[in-house]
Amino acid sequence: MGEWLVDAEVLARSRFVLSPLIETVATLRTLTAHPGPLTAHPGPLTAHPGPLTAHPGPLTVHPGPRGGHPAPPEAFRARLLADPFVRAWAAAGIGVHWTPDFLSRPPRHDTSTFAGELARVRATPAPEARTDLATACGGRLPRALDVPDPAGRAADLLDRVWQGVVRPDWPRRSRMLEADVIGRVHRLSRHGWAATVADLGPRTRWLGNGRFRINGADRPARDLTGADLVFVPVGGPDGWVAWDLPERYAVIYPASGTALAGGGRPAPAAPQPVPDPLGGCLPGLRGAVTPGTAPRGVVAPPTDTRSAGGAPPCEARHRTPRPDPRRPERHPLARLLGTNRATLLALLDPPKSTSQLAALTGLGLGSVGGHLKVLLDAALVTRRRAGASVLYHRTPVADALLGAQGTPRTADG
Repeated sequence: MGEWLVDAEVLARSRFVLSPLIETVATLRTLTAHPGPLTAHPGPLTAHPGPLTAHPGPLTVHPGPRGGHPAPPEAFRARLLADPFVRAWAAAGIGVHWTPDFLSRPPRHDTSTFAGELARVRATPAPEARTDLATACGGRLPRALDVPDPAGRAADLLDRVWQGVVRPDWPRRSRMLEADVIGRVHRLSRHGWAATVADLGPRTRWLGNGRFRINGADRPARDLTGADLVFVPVGGPDGWVAWDLPERYAVIYPASGTALAGGGRPAPAAPQPVPDPLGGCLPGLRGAVTPGTAPRGVVAPPTDTRSAGGAPPCEARHRTPRPDPRRPERHPLARLLGTNRATLLALLDPPKSTSQLAALTGLGLGSVGGHLKVLLDAALVTRRRAGASVLYHRTPVADALLGAQGTPRTADG
């Protein structure tokens, strides 16, 4: 299934959706796929039903600067693997080469809850779940996984990962995922669908004439006429495709600007130095972790079906800088505005909300709001309401100021 045939009607109905269940599946994939510490990516994880991998390189789970951490992933994984069912699951590589269909069906509603999505997993008939698991295991189901109620056991496993890792971190994760969606909708409005889907995975491309390549699998194209298509960002390093045949399909992709897989606080790892938009070198992203529950909603993209050229390299948006108190005067703009304000200004392409900026930088909401107020008074930013959110935009004056300082623009600039 290397290509999907997507007509204008399907594209017009397509949406970006957050799914707490699919985020949990992505976390489980990371917990069970990595034989070593969770601070290193073991290599490309191929997707379902073919490779849809993305963002190789270091996989670091960054703790936030404030409290509310769940148990470290290494300790949680050790407890998880004490269960023979989970050990067999990990040994079989479930989710590494193929994700069973019943685990990550596309959300049916815009505001799906974890409990509602998990109930669908648990309700899967045993023969169907057993067949899906056998396919994910390469055709033969290991004895330890051949249980009377495989869907129920899988649902119990997902619930453990949700309660132990994902749910305490969901407010931060959802803000990060929403920031990715807003960025993609912004790109869609400016550059069209081809640029928007170009970096969902290394092989995803809008080929034109209604042809959407989802991976490199050599299979006949599937016609999605009359079906619904959703795009679901996750915080892990890999993506895959999912479906609820015949009427619903999903492309699950790694959100840009995130390093969430594994959740919680890992064993300490040195952050990787990455280029920052102020021209210096700042540590990797560190988001805040705060307790919470339900996700917020969905963003529907404009129904723009025009083609466009290839998107700029997505690496420019994969790693987002945070203010570095050790180097407050590394860039002239930082000396003029202060490092925090200069960093926030550089991050406002595409526009973002206060909570998204807080998640991306690790600064408190109050601190971000105070800095934005100063930038607003200086006519460097404006604010506009977009649905339930208020988004901050750079003004032409700010763009000129950044350009004059030789600041690199982001991928959407």
